[in-house]
Amino acid sequence: MVLLFIGVVNMSGVCNIPHIFWVSDVINIGKRGSEFFSLNIEYRESQTDQFHINFFVKKDNVNVITGKTEPFILNPYENITITPSSFNTERFRIQDVEIETSIDTLKRIILSTGRLPQGNYILRFELVREVSSEIVAYWECPFEIVEETPVEGISPGVPFGAPLVTVNENPVFTWTGKCDSFRITIGLIVNFDLSPDEILEKYKILEKDFSKNTFMFSYPREFPPLTPGNYIWRVTGFLKTTSGINKVYSMPLCFKIEDLSSDEILRIITKKLGNNNEIIRELKEKGYKSTGSILLDSKPITIEEFKRIILKTDVKVKEARLK
Repeated sequence: MVLLFIGVVNMSGVCNIPHIFWVSDVINIGKRGSEFFSLNIEYRESQTDQFHINFFVKKDNVNVITGKTEPFILNPYENITITPSSFNTERFRIQDVEIETSIDTLKRIILSTGRLPQGNYILRFELVREVSSEIVAYWECPFEIVEETPVEGISPGVPFGAPLVTVNENPVFTWTGKCDSFRITIGLIVNFDLSPDEILEKYKILEKDFSKNTFMFSYPREFPPLTPGNYIWRVTGFLKTTSGINKVYSMPLCFKIEDLSSDEILRIITKKLGNNNEIIRELKEKGYKSTGSILLDSKPITIEEFKRIILKTDVKVKEARLK
């Protein structure tokens, strides 16, 4: 007989922090450093046999995420413990993971935010005999995603694991939330196999506190500009309660800095205005220094957004000024 049961399920953050289930932890299971489960298999048969593990995230009895391991051998009377990091090893390597939900609205939310929305879910594991496809044991764990955190990052960046957007070397960070104060933390992504928490802890490059009515932070121009690379940032909100101060966290957002972004901006403007434009000639003759910010109607935008807008064929530049 094979027994399959859970040892530890850890899907929560710090005490009083809402549960946040990162889809990237499942899609890249074993590579994110998020140990959100532990499986203990006690194999009590006298013969070696071949198995694989199916796993599912379900909502309302509908599969949301599915996956399975490659076939592996269980030896007689073997006891093993499997955690997410086990799925990045040769023995239990993941073969197939998909966002499978047929619920269109749910799928759109997952793809746009990188996490499961509020609701009740089930995490299910099945131990399957390879030859007969018999499910010899299974384990299910219900869990709940609670309401959104009261602080959210707005820009720049995308959820961890999504294709990165490019921003200028002195970005403007914006967020929203109902907290008594805020703290922004910016980190350098040295290794995508680490979780967002690990990156912000080990590779933090800046941390700064703000009052309750501040929702924007311009990367200081007196600081050296951010060098080309990949970055992650998050806002911590502080809430005063009768029992003390509670911390809540925004979803981490990621972006990249590419080399010579100022030259790229000038190239785009030149393409739109032409080499004979008075401002273009003056910039090339006298030189220029980037402020590190691109503003549209007084709001910061990324280089990608700037390119999409300015290079549209139906966009006409009414006025251009040096500042």
